[in-house]
Amino acid sequence: MIMFGALLGAGMALSVSPGLRAFPAAEPSMLGTWTADSYHASARHGLFGLAEPKATAFGAVAQPASLTTEPNMSAWALSFTSQKGGAFTGKATSPTGESVPVVGAFRSDGKRIVYSTPFGSGSGEVDGGSLEWCFTNSAATFASAECTVYRRTP
Repeated sequence: MIMFGALLGAGMALSVSPGLRAFPAAEPSMLGTWTADSYHASARHGLFGLAEPKATAFGAVAQPASLTTEPNMSAWALSFTSQKGGAFTGKATSPTGESVPVVGAFRSDGKRIVYSTPFGSGSGEVDGGSLEWCFTNSAATFASAECTVYRRTP
């Protein structure tokens, strides 16, 4: 019992340590529309979004991975319509006009974010009017990882 109390007390001391910030003074605003800007890198492998797979005796075979490091002018647009403190919601819209909901939250440093969509999740970092948005997606027939830098559209 005494040891448990000592451990609990040590944990409490760590949770209020002056070196750790529980919440930032103010999170940056995510509200508005963000469009792809200067940087994009992605790696994809699988059936989704690539050429038709080859049929074999073992079923469909995924195409080789594709790699991209140029600015992505066909990237999804991001728009956020609601924010309360460090939590935000909005949507991601594909170049063909299809939208999916996005929910996200700031980490305790007030710069880094985590987010989720019905198809995957990711992380990023906000720096003024710039947003680095990194996304991962994995399914039985498809996997992708990508990062894109966005700018807030006035």
